[in-house]
Amino acid sequence: MKTIHKLFITLCTCIMMLSSTSALAQDSDTQKALDLFYQSPQTQPFFKSAYGYVVFPSVGKGGFWVGGAYGNGVVFKANQATGFAKLFQVSIGLQFGGQAYSEILFFQDKRAYDNFVSGSFELDAQASAVALDEGASAKAGTAGAGAGSNGEYATRSYINGVAIFTKAKGGAMIEASLAGQKFTFEPMTEATRNVKGYDKMVPQGLQKPAQEAKTVKPAETIKTPAEENAVVVETLERPDDI
Repeated sequence: MKTIHKLFITLCTCIMMLSSTSALAQDSDTQKALDLFYQSPQTQPFFKSAYGYVVFPSVGKGGFWVGGAYGNGVVFKANQATGFAKLFQVSIGLQFGGQAYSEILFFQDKRAYDNFVSGSFELDAQASAVALDEGASAKAGTAGAGAGSNGEYATRSYINGVAIFTKAKGGAMIEASLAGQKFTFEPMTEATRNVKGYDKMVPQGLQKPAQEAKTVKPAETIKTPAEENAVVVETLERPDDI
């Protein structure tokens, strides 16, 4: 038991060191992750209809016997950044090697979103994800909806108000178990949103095209009306009566 406890402490220490390094590149990685997820036909309906979502550009997972996962993410509501999130997962069992993947959670409605930003959100045993890797199944959890049904697929893919997708980084997924993932939430200030550029961070497919510059017609030259020709009228005086 003491050995497991020491391994757990060592794992947590390593995870925290990795997180401090990965946080430096989070801004650009978040935008890249959003673009990658939006490229999939399976996720596009969610970006357009979900109440909110949280994206984790890189979730590191691995270890031997005592494993775990950790990741930093950004929370969005109506495609506008509202805060930061952290993902934790600890599992005990036979595990080898490591894996890294991106993860996104869509919230079907305000209730699901508020539940997540409460700061004590945890995925239960029912939670499962759609792996967006090449050749992966298009099933979402236990819903079993096909990706081709668009809006209906999006509606049926939510489990307890949450739909989850993952995308492996550098290889195929070995394990996609999400049970036990815990999340924390930290609101984002307006200053951070503006300075860090989160106010403009949305998937490229949802970015509004830059407004075309309106062609300003040059002011028309004011034409001075031509001077009226003076008309000289000779008045003939009537001669006095003789």
